[in-house]
Amino acid sequence: MAENNATAQMGTQVNQTAANANSENGASTQTASAEVKTSIRRRKIDPMQAINTMVLRKFKNLPSDMQTCETKRSCINAVLASHKEKCGDAARYYGWILYQASLVKRTFDFKSVCEQKGLTSEEEQQAVAEHLIIDGKAVCNNIRLNGLAPFTGNIKMYRDRLVPEEYRFDTPVNGKKEEGAANE
Repeated sequence: MAENNATAQMGTQVNQTAANANSENGASTQTASAEVKTSIRRRKIDPMQAINTMVLRKFKNLPSDMQTCETKRSCINAVLASHKEKCGDAARYYGWILYQASLVKRTFDFKSVCEQKGLTSEEEQQAVAEHLIIDGKAVCNNIRLNGLAPFTGNIKMYRDRLVPEEYRFDTPVNGKKEEGAANE
């Protein structure tokens, strides 16, 4: 027992000596322990998804009677105008929407659910997919995993497309569809 007391006293003396040495060098024990910092790891956010989130917040803050396709387009234009440094130009953002919409349209029941809702043309189904992208990443991921059918009660099925014609890849160039070089 006496041996344990002696060891404890010796340890205390060593700690006090180290503290005295630090204070003689101008450093205190508090600053020595404050130098050890842990960094918080931040996840990288896709700039297009960040723009999309801003558009969704702006649109959802509108009264429900004002939530139309035209106001959604104006929300997109307002956010794109104020955040050009984040997303580049509008063509990049609209290209991202078209790509994400193509992924949503590949869902196993997308076409059949749209047809049940009376959206039979390819143009109307593309419009629904574009609007779903604005509804957010979580909604799109759930639709890709579970299909569109479980979400039809919570989603407005817009018939008008969001992406303007000049940014669409499927629109004709100079009034004609582009044809292959072999046909010329």
